[in-house]
Formats: sequence, C-alpha cells, structure tokens
Amino acid sequence: MTDGADHDWLALLRADVARSGSIAATARRLGISRPAVSGVLHGTYRAGTHQIRERVLGMLAVHPCPALAGQEISGTDCAARAARAMPTSSAAALRAWAACRTCPRHPDQRRKDGNNAVSDLGCPGG
Repeated sequence: MTDGADHDWLALLRADVARSGSIAATARRLGISRPAVSGVLHGTYRAGTHQIRERVLGMLAVHPCPALAGQEISGTDCAARAARAMPTSSAAALRAWAACRTCPRHPDQRRKDGNNAVSDLGCPGG
C-alpha cells in the first residue's frame, strides 16, 4: 500500500537499493526496518507509507542549494542548514546564510507562502 500518487520516492528507494547492493543496507541508512523497506518495494507493506516516504525524500532526494552556489544537497542537509543560527564570524558564511533564508525550500519562506508541507520541495524541517 502506498500513500498518494507521487511515486518518485519509490524510484529513489529502488535506486538506493541498487546502488547499495541490498535492501538491508538501504534500510540501515534510512533508519527503517529491513522488512518495512522490503514490503514497500514489493507492494506488500500494509501500513501507511507517509513516514517512510518522508524519510526517503529527506535523505535521498537532492536539490540545488542557492547558499552553496547550486551544489546539490539532500533534504536532511537542507533542513540542517536552514536551522543554523546566523553566523557572525565570517562574511562568506553570512552571505550563504542569507541566501539560504531566501530559498523557497526554507521553512520561513514556505510559511509565508502558506505551504508547510514537508515533501512539496523535498526538504524537511519547519
């Protein structure tokens, strides 16, 4: 059973299993049980998949980061950067922090737009 019509996260999950060589390795990386990952991949997982989907998108999906000159980062890294306090020791770090705050993936920007959905842009947090 899967939640919603968005199956891109399943493609990310399958690709990570192929890259790592085993369901168990991917499950460990995601912090999800191996039977749960196996059930999702084989279409036999009976519980809702929303939390697994969010974990996959947060850890495996990547997007360009304006604070890092377009370098691709995961949703987990994005959320960690967004949660950082304003730096005061480096002009470059301050510029990167300011760029992060203007990104549409930043939680403050999503709140302004009325969009608090975690998975809309593949970036959790906020």
